[in-house]
Amino acid sequence: MKEIKLNRLALSNFKGMTFALEPQGIDLSVFGDNGTGKTTLNDAFCWLLFNKDSLGRATFDIKTLDANGQAQHMLEHAVEGELDIDGNITTLRKVYHEIWTKKRGTPTPVFSGHTTDHFVNGVPVAEKDYMTQVAELVGPEATFRLLTSPTAFAALPWQQARSILMDVGGGITDAEVVQCDPSLSSILDLLQPYKQSKTPFDDLKKVISSRKTAINKEIAAIPVRIDEVKRGMPDVSGLNLSECRAVVSNLESSLSDARLKLQGIDNGGSIAELSKMLQGINHDITQAKNKHYMEGMRQVTQLNQQIAAIADRRTSIE
Repeated sequence: MKEIKLNRLALSNFKGMTFALEPQGIDLSVFGDNGTGKTTLNDAFCWLLFNKDSLGRATFDIKTLDANGQAQHMLEHAVEGELDIDGNITTLRKVYHEIWTKKRGTPTPVFSGHTTDHFVNGVPVAEKDYMTQVAELVGPEATFRLLTSPTAFAALPWQQARSILMDVGGGITDAEVVQCDPSLSSILDLLQPYKQSKTPFDDLKKVISSRKTAINKEIAAIPVRIDEVKRGMPDVSGLNLSECRAVVSNLESSLSDARLKLQGIDNGGSIAELSKMLQGINHDITQAKNKHYMEGMRQVTQLNQQIAAIADRRTSIE
């Protein structure tokens, strides 16, 4: 592990403060009233390393303000830090300033934005190269903040904080969790289909979340379905309950009579009588057909006789 010491930290017009702190690598504590620059020192050091303030914000006010609270123009806002890393001295410097451009045909320059210059040991470097060298010197930003700020860990999302604790203290098995709380034993059964997965709990949570979404959609559709059923119901606002009950009673009585008649038919009494009537009707139909046939044959015979007589007469005439 690297040993990093701060020899000097110099601020120039940074958040309205011009000051040089020179601990020369020894531990020190900074005390002061509110508004005297304690947080500004921390912000300057964090901005020098990571382009963020002590709260991890990439956007914050760096400029010096005037008495009216307005930013002063044409100033350079700089922070320089001298670090002793394992006995090797490295000087980092950043300068934040405005860009004023004089356009052709105009007498005065016009403000067009900001820029930040980066230096390592007095040599100008690009921002990308500067950040790469800082990472090599002090390590990742997240690790640096956890080691240097007592509030950094508490501000992490609980998932990230839990992951760090597990990495430091080691993991715990599902069986050990259930042993501490037997009421969770049913969860092991739910995890069985996902035991081959690297993230069984996450897979189970996704399945449950998907089911929950589907159920919520069905619940949301219930009022619509109820409304559709209500619109399909007949309008009974003008009906009298007593009259309706009387009508229902009459219909039930008629239905009972029809059932009794149907029962009689099913028993065979009515069927036998109707069958006898059907036989008589079929007999009458057969007699009528025979009578009609005989009458037709008689008329055909008479006509044939007349035709024969006419034919004989024709022959005689010829």
